[in-house]
Amino acid sequence: MQSRTIAQRLADRVVAVRYEDLPADVIARAKDAVLDQLGVQLIASTMQWNDLIYRVVSAAGGREEATVTNHGTRLPAHEAAFVNATYGQGCELDDGLRDLHGNTAGHAGAMTVPVALALGETRRVDGRSAIAAIVAGYETAFRLGQGMQGSHKRGFHNQSVIGPFAATAVAARLLGLDAVRTAHALAIAGSQLSGVQEFDRGGGEAKRMHAGLAVRAGIQSALLAQAGLTGPMSIFEGKRGVLRLYANTDDTAPLDAAIDGFGSEWGILRAGHKLYPVVSNLQSPIFQLEEAIAEHKISADDIERIDVWMATHSIEHGASISEPKDAMGAQVSLAFSLALRLLRGSNDLSLYADPKMWSDPDVLRVSRLVHAHNDDARFIGANDRGCHMTITLRDGRTIEKHEEYPKGQPENALSHAELEAKFRRLAGAVISKRAVDDVLATVNVLERLDDAGTIVPLATASRT
Repeated sequence: MQSRTIAQRLADRVVAVRYEDLPADVIARAKDAVLDQLGVQLIASTMQWNDLIYRVVSAAGGREEATVTNHGTRLPAHEAAFVNATYGQGCELDDGLRDLHGNTAGHAGAMTVPVALALGETRRVDGRSAIAAIVAGYETAFRLGQGMQGSHKRGFHNQSVIGPFAATAVAARLLGLDAVRTAHALAIAGSQLSGVQEFDRGGGEAKRMHAGLAVRAGIQSALLAQAGLTGPMSIFEGKRGVLRLYANTDDTAPLDAAIDGFGSEWGILRAGHKLYPVVSNLQSPIFQLEEAIAEHKISADDIERIDVWMATHSIEHGASISEPKDAMGAQVSLAFSLALRLLRGSNDLSLYADPKMWSDPDVLRVSRLVHAHNDDARFIGANDRGCHMTITLRDGRTIEKHEEYPKGQPENALSHAELEAKFRRLAGAVISKRAVDDVLATVNVLERLDDAGTIVPLATASRT
């Protein structure tokens, strides 16, 4: 039996992370995480559903501590981070974290980067400290994802159950909390969990702010612990703790083992990155259809039906909605996504955001040709974002496509150059070329910066 609680042992690990001990590929991936988040935040800041949240939060005002991406508005650090994290997970283009067994840990970039950059503006954090804090946040999410899968399977959103702990780890690091205060901060964060995944059944744009709620909880939990507030050290394994209430288990062994492995295989290296603005489960079907169209010169008029075999979770998370009523519903819709690819030759974010597309009769007609099937025999564990596709043509021919690891997943990762190109594409639609170049140049030398708080002010449309 462990003599120290899970929160205490996790805090020990968080505090022990040192930049000097990080492998070069981990440091490089942390900088990629910052770059990817900023690009996603910028394009998401132009979306109407996110603008609603920005307007409500900014109207309240408060101490001017940290910058809101694109707008340049300065708000209290926890509120600026709330808005930026909402942007960071607000258009389905951000990263996702999974281990070799398919255990998911949410979208760690949006859980961590907004915290580091907001607090970096508040208290002059150097680049190396920011990198170490972000890595510690990714690692916290990665480990909790391995030990708390029951919550995800029950329908709680990882962004809202794991996210507050990952954000707290980052904030605790940058506030300089010791292991005791960090453990209390994690315990306090346990009182701020929330978020369910009904959005993948019923749509609704409230899901956009799950990451924002998580980072606000993380910053506030760390600040409260710094001030002396305490939390229950048994927050994970207690009778009324997170494991029993959310993950529906009293078995602490998986989480114990995961925390014992903290830093042995860095979680940030298991981050996957998206090219299409849909849930990660739908990246592979779009890639496969795109290839089939290019190789066989087919169009929607040629197709009798499309059958897609995927893992159970991919079906549950990406194939429940075929006639979306809002952008969120469209972005978790396999049928809608494939119909867009066939009819518009694109899966651009603007198409998902266009209300006319949701009820377009041609899109709905083609959507009805798509049929999803569970296939846990072929797609389980690390390859559970892959798919097998059979396209049946009206002339009787069939086209078979199969993919284990879609582009962007850790086994088929985007290179730094590809992530830079993605950033240029997203950011260039919002800010000037000079601003894009300045952000890139700054993030690429993040470890040399004396002040990481200079980054977000560069990513604003108001810069001259």
